Amino acid sequence: MDIYKHRILPLFQSSGIPDAELERNIGIKPKKINDWNAGRTKSYVKYISQIASYFHVSPDYLLGNTDDPAPAGQKESPSQSGEPPTIEDWEKAFEGKSKEELKEIMEIVMKKFMETN
Repeated sequence: MDIYKHRILPLFQSSGIPDAELERNIGIKPKKINDWNAGRTKSYVKYISQIASYFHVSPDYLLGNTDDPAPAGQKESPSQSGEPPTIEDWEKAFEGKSKEELKEIMEIVMKKFMETN
């Protein structure tokens, strides 16, 4: 299985977030997603942990070792359950983020909100 094509790329696409913002938010070097899309490199393997954390899925799911996207100890990932995220989900999502990263996330959320309202 091509893990980029079948696991990682669909997460990127469904997020609706431009590649450059994803790279900043996840901590991926600039232009890497473009390289991955073009098949020039498979360096995404180095970023599995960060991508999994950002999208609240397990690294094993991204690697194709399981079809269950939920991280260990969690019944379903918040994005897969159809249920709105809980306070605990948000705490986990933002754990370890700097003020600057949180500001960027809030700007993305506000932009999405303004587009839909």
